[in-house]
Amino acid sequence: MNEVFQEFLHRFVVVYIDILIYSWNLAEHRQHVQQSLPQAREFLGYIISAEGMQMDQGKVSAIQEWPQPLTVKELQRFLGFSNFYRRFIKDYSSIMAPLTSLLRGKPKTLNWNPSAHKAFQQLKKIFSTAPLLHHPDPELPFTVEVDASTTTPVVRCCPKRAFYSRKLSPAEQNYNVGNRELLAIKLALEEWRHWLEGSTHPTDPLALTIPILVAQYAPGYHQVRLELLCLCYVYLSLSTPYRQTGVDFVIDLPAAEGNTCILVMVDRFSKMCKFFPLKGLPTALETAELLFQQLFRHFGLPEEIVSDRGPHFISHAWKAFFKLLGVSVNLSSGYHPQTNGQTERKIQELGRYLRAYCHKDEHSWSRFLPLAEYAQNSLRQDTTGLTPFQCVLGYQPPLFPWMEEPSNVPAVDH
Repeated sequence: MNEVFQEFLHRFVVVYIDILIYSWNLAEHRQHVQQSLPQAREFLGYIISAEGMQMDQGKVSAIQEWPQPLTVKELQRFLGFSNFYRRFIKDYSSIMAPLTSLLRGKPKTLNWNPSAHKAFQQLKKIFSTAPLLHHPDPELPFTVEVDASTTTPVVRCCPKRAFYSRKLSPAEQNYNVGNRELLAIKLALEEWRHWLEGSTHPTDPLALTIPILVAQYAPGYHQVRLELLCLCYVYLSLSTPYRQTGVDFVIDLPAAEGNTCILVMVDRFSKMCKFFPLKGLPTALETAELLFQQLFRHFGLPEEIVSDRGPHFISHAWKAFFKLLGVSVNLSSGYHPQTNGQTERKIQELGRYLRAYCHKDEHSWSRFLPLAEYAQNSLRQDTTGLTPFQCVLGYQPPLFPWMEEPSNVPAVDH
């Protein structure tokens, strides 16, 4: 910028982050502004006018005359040059995909092929017809149009403000249509946040549509009453308590009332936990029976049981039992306890609790186990904004019922 405004520098122009034009009075300032603005019309390869911004025709001509790359370095040079103008080209990443694929794996030689030649010629042609990008008008609404293909999300800020696209990563290519649309919107909001906050963003029809409410006629008394029945399809697809349950053991504890280990069960949605003291480490069938008696009969069968690779959980009896029930058994990866991280975390918190209350008598931990469970299930969780009790029961049981205020209705208190 110092070179662009060299003749005006330190006379009435200072370049520091922004371009500052200073004058003694208003008339002189108008004259200085009129002298300075034409210098900024051609800046860094862009032609800026009152209508908008477009490519420098000199740079466009250079691309039109660019010879076919013969080496990896020449291709990289061409891609770097053309990438500078990607905001003018709709679906730029998809067009460039055959060329960028030639650089995958850092090859030593360039393996030019027909698809790369076609993309090279197509890009040169598109550069000659690139549109004029209009200046943002704060008086008009900004709209983002997104279209997510299987390999490249394409985003356009309308009306013709800018284009943006990039190649999807291997993991992102596994997204369904709705998630790819959401990814495209996320990329647009990151790229043009200064324009788009508070704007609307239409997407492909039905890609992100979820039916929430359906109006139906429900005949009432003498068939004169209409009801609106809410069929909440969203609820059916959301997680519910005890669909996924993590299981683990705490073993080798000091004997307390004959108990030496604890069976820990954690609901991965509500974070509700259950702690069961045991006389010793049970067998696989005894563990399965305990789960059925203490958990499944209260909350139903889960869809998935997650555990580590302990001998109980990899046994044939354990897998056969849950196969009969239609419950999926998932084992954590070797040396990767994060797979069952919620259960591991609850065990850590349980250990801290018991150490605090049983430090004088380590053989008394079984007496504090129900209190530890009650306390854990009363903690508000960041992921849900609710306590486990609220998620599962719909309300929070009082921690200190004797401290509740008396009701104004005597029958309630008695």
